[in-house]
Amino acid sequence: MSIVQLSMFDCEVNMRNNDYVYRQLEALQIGGKLRFGNIQVSRTDKFYVVAKEAEFEEVFNIFKIQKCYEFINEKLMNK
Repeated sequence: MSIVQLSMFDCEVNMRNNDYVYRQLEALQIGGKLRFGNIQVSRTDKFYVVAKEAEFEEVFNIFKIQKCYEFINEKLMNK
């Protein structure tokens, strides 16, 4: 039997890659939209736009998907 020790980074990556929100963001096509509760996410060719009516609108570069994911999770936790 072999034991594989995971670092905190490995655990974070594994959890994130199996997370519903993260998987949906990765799969979102240009021009597509997602809804997570009352938060809407849309994608252009260069950006993810995360918005909640009359509260916020944040723009994230598509190469910064981790930051977008963290922002959405923070907003979902603070409903």
